[in-house]
Amino acid sequence: MTDSARMAFCFMTLVVTGCGGGGGGGGAPEEEAPTPVACYVAPAEGTLRGELEAFGFAAHSDQLTFEIRRKPERGEILLDAPGSSHFSYTRSPGAGYGEDSFEFSIEDDSGARRVARARIVPTARIMPLGDSITSGIMDVGFPEPSHRTGYRLPLFNALTDGGYPLDMVGSLVHGDALPFDADHEGHGGWRDDEIAWGQTADAGDDGAYAWLNLNPADFVLLHIGTNGLDGNADDVQSVLDEIERWESDTGNHVTVLLARIIDTYPRDAEGLVEQFNDNLESVARTRIADPTFQDDIVLVDQQRALWNEQGEPDGSLYYSAQHPNEAGYQVMADTWSRALERLLLKCP
Repeated sequence: MTDSARMAFCFMTLVVTGCGGGGGGGGAPEEEAPTPVACYVAPAEGTLRGELEAFGFAAHSDQLTFEIRRKPERGEILLDAPGSSHFSYTRSPGAGYGEDSFEFSIEDDSGARRVARARIVPTARIMPLGDSITSGIMDVGFPEPSHRTGYRLPLFNALTDGGYPLDMVGSLVHGDALPFDADHEGHGGWRDDEIAWGQTADAGDDGAYAWLNLNPADFVLLHIGTNGLDGNADDVQSVLDEIERWESDTGNHVTVLLARIIDTYPRDAEGLVEQFNDNLESVARTRIADPTFQDDIVLVDQQRALWNEQGEPDGSLYYSAQHPNEAGYQVMADTWSRALERLLLKCP
C-alpha cells in the first residue's frame, strides 16, 4: 500500500502583484486573478499535510500571512493556525476520483498581496481483478508466489514512471520479493461466477462486493472468463452487478476497465474465446447505453493485443496454453496502461 501522504510541487508562471498603483498612483496593492501555481498529491487514504508556497515573498519579509480564499469542493482544508502556511486536506467520503482545487492568498507585512491556486490530485486506487492471469502465473506453480507478477509489475512501473500516483489494492499479495505494490485480486482457477459471488457466497467474505468492502477501489482491471469457458458472458454481467451494488451501497464510484480476454494458444478449435468476448462486448455496450445501469465501463481489447499480424494468437507471447510469458504480460501491461493513462490524473 502507499497510504502515506506524498506531495509534488509544480511551479508554473507566476503573476506577481506590484505594490502601489500604476497610472492611478498610490493606493492599496491590487490582486491579480488566481493563477495555478502548485500541485499536491493526496494519499489514497488519510490526510494530506502540506505547506503553502510563498513564491518569493520570503526574500524580503519575515512576516507572511496566508488565507484560504476558496475552499476545495471534494474535501476539507484547514490551516494549522490562522495565517499559517501549513495545512491539512481530507477528502470527503464518497467524493470519488477526481481533481480538487483551492485558492489562497499570501500577504507580507507591507501589505503586498498575491493570490494563487493549488491543485490536489488524488492517488488512484487500482484493483487488478481476475484469475491466475491476473496473479501472474505462467504455468502450474511457476513463477513462485514471491516472484509472480504477470502484467502487474510492468504496469505499475509504467504508470509510476509516468508520474501517476497510484495504490494497487486487493486482499492477495504475489510478487512481493520485487519492488512494487503487489496487492491484487487474482484468484487462480476461479470462474467468473466465483469472482462475482465468491466460493463461500453465504459467508459474504469473498467475491467482488466483499473485496471492494475490504479494499475500496477507484478503478477495477477485470480480466475473467478463462476458467470454465463456455462462450456465455452472463456471469461477467454478475460481476458488474456486484460492483454496481457496492457503488450504490457505499456511494463510491468505480470505473471498470473490462477486458476482452486473451486467447488460448493454439486458439481453441470451437472458437469459444471469440464467442465469449463478443458476448462480453455486447453486454458491456448494452450497459453503457442503458441509463438504468450506473456502470462506468471502458472496454480494453487484450485479446487482439496478443495476436500476430495474421490475426492469430502469437505463440512467442505465450508460456503455456492459457498463460502469457514475460513478453506477453508486458504487452498486456502496455494495453492496460494506454487505457488508464486516458483516465488517471497527475501533477504536471
